[in-house]
Amino acid sequence: MRFTLPSLFLTFLLILATTVSAIQRLTPEEIEAKARQADESIWHLGKDHLEDRIKTGTWLVFYGTTWCKFCKRLTPRWLRVQNEFLNQNLHQSGFMITKVDCTGSNEGWCASKWKVDAFPTVNLYHNGQFIEEYLGDHEVQPILTYIKDNIKTYHK
Repeated sequence: MRFTLPSLFLTFLLILATTVSAIQRLTPEEIEAKARQADESIWHLGKDHLEDRIKTGTWLVFYGTTWCKFCKRLTPRWLRVQNEFLNQNLHQSGFMITKVDCTGSNEGWCASKWKVDAFPTVNLYHNGQFIEEYLGDHEVQPILTYIKDNIKTYHK
């Protein structure tokens, strides 16, 4: 059997991608632990403060629960977004980010007050008005790009 250089290279890339994918897989317990740990440092707002706080400025709000596997995956990434948000001084623009825990009795409040019908939901608000749901990738860079684009739109 004869191999060409391009076919060998493609085979190598396929093996590399498979290996990296296998290394990055976490058990459900590891995902849960990372989410809990990240949640300890994430900025949260709840029933008592959310409505008043988002009346001023632009806010990106992550509505999540502790039982949702997709929320558990987003939570550590949201912390990395928050850290980059601070490192890049994006908070000085009048734009803020927060997370709302919709677990338990808060689930009904999130659904009725904020029209959240699935988790995770990430919504953009400007001066208290709902603008849109963020439907992009739940990765750090796309979320940061979305934030920067909206800073340009609302805080010129």
